[in-house]
Amino acid sequence: MSQSEDQVVQSALGLFPSGLYLMTAAFDDQRGGMLVHSVQCCGTDPALLCIAARKGHQIDPLIRDSRSFALGVLGSGDRLIERRFRGKDAA
Repeated sequence: MSQSEDQVVQSALGLFPSGLYLMTAAFDDQRGGMLVHSVQCCGTDPALLCIAARKGHQIDPLIRDSRSFALGVLGSGDRLIERRFRGKDAA
């Protein structure tokens, strides 16, 4: 990673506000997502995040097998997305 890319990553990792996040993952034809309330930056080289999630959630094998996930911040206008994932195997 170039120095400018590293600075962008470090800057982005420092911007995690408290709030509600949607974590999603996909592998083959399976997709899953869950609401997350706690996200922390744990390191910058390499970029590491700590996400609190209930053990055994349906998204676990998707993250394990795909070795990736996406994390998005939900705002006050994202109530439909929040309703879609709240209660469905909630963490």
